[in-house]
Amino acid sequence: MPLRKPEVAPGPGEAIETRARVYVLILLSTGVGVGLDFVDINSVKALYWTAVLNGLLAPFLLVAILVVASDRKLMQGQPSSRLGWTVVAITTVAMFAAGVAMFVV
Repeated sequence: MPLRKPEVAPGPGEAIETRARVYVLILLSTGVGVGLDFVDINSVKALYWTAVLNGLLAPFLLVAILVVASDRKLMQGQPSSRLGWTVVAITTVAMFAAGVAMFVV
């Protein structure tokens, strides 16, 4: 099977349509950040709660990674090693436990 060129973020050498979408996204993100300041949302608290949300969602992403990395067909005959799978599985369980403990304890 031939190797495909990896997709990278568009840069100055990319097509104008692709660059325009990236720059619009940057402008929108900047606008949201400025807007947060005008509606008196504490940016540090917003970052904190974003990190909490990311921490709660991360174990689900790790489960998906475990499923994909274990699939021999999907990984083209090179699934992850038992050691790698075990380390990620332990990390996933620990992250689920931490998420539950955050609300229970």
